[in-house]
Amino acid sequence: LDLVGDLEVKHFYSAANGEIWRAIQRVRARGMSPDHVTVRDDLVAHGKLDAVGGDAALYDITSRLVTTGEPDKHAAEVIALYQRRAVIQVCHEMGAKGYDRAHETSPYLEEVQAEVFRATAVQRPGEGLTRLDPLPFLRSVEAVSRGELAPMGAPTSLDALDERLRGY
Repeated sequence: LDLVGDLEVKHFYSAANGEIWRAIQRVRARGMSPDHVTVRDDLVAHGKLDAVGGDAALYDITSRLVTTGEPDKHAAEVIALYQRRAVIQVCHEMGAKGYDRAHETSPYLEEVQAEVFRATAVQRPGEGLTRLDPLPFLRSVEAVSRGELAPMGAPTSLDALDERLRGY
């Protein structure tokens, strides 16, 4: 569970699987091991056992559970599929809006880009989303090309090569 920290309830396609994941998180938060019994008890306590398909569905999931050495890869796949669904949803919404000529093109395109970014961004708990600002990097490249800054790379000990490549 420590390796799948980015996985959230919203990432699951199935609402039932999302509820089971929520129960697993609650059980873990109480310092207990999330197994069939503790997860079932949590679902009963929160009135969600029927919502996930009852005892039969929970048993089916736990009986088919295969221990894997790469839970982070499975979680990443669930998140990637969520991102695809989110982009599809944005495309449906923005596509319909695109046919409406009452909207100006530039603001519409900016909104589409922002919505796709929002739909695909993965935010880790306690962290914000960050955008990289390329301007400082580009300014430093210009300064190096003008000879105002030392080369960014490591020197090769061949002066002529360092002069042309601005470092290795």
